[in-house]
Amino acid sequence: MLTPKAKFLTLKDLVNRHLDTVMSESFQRASDTALLQFLLESPTTTDPVVAAANYHRIIGARDFLEKLHKIAEVSEPLKPIETSRLNHQTQTQSYATRT
Repeated sequence: MLTPKAKFLTLKDLVNRHLDTVMSESFQRASDTALLQFLLESPTTTDPVVAAANYHRIIGARDFLEKLHKIAEVSEPLKPIETSRLNHQTQTQSYATRT
């Protein structure tokens, strides 16, 4: 079963149009402005519970915008580190000379 992102990435034309959109100056400015407006409209309060809720609203909005911007990015799989090139003998000697 494909994830929503994987399904989206199969639609090459849509992905290309999305990348063009999110990289445009107008979209970046609009998304920044929308987030600032969202912050401005957050109620001010001295109640710690309401303040925490506002914080999580803001973090959620920021996370959503980040996902929207990055949904078309293909992540590279992590490559294992080749440990056969490590010289443990040299490391042991270096440690011994420092002590």
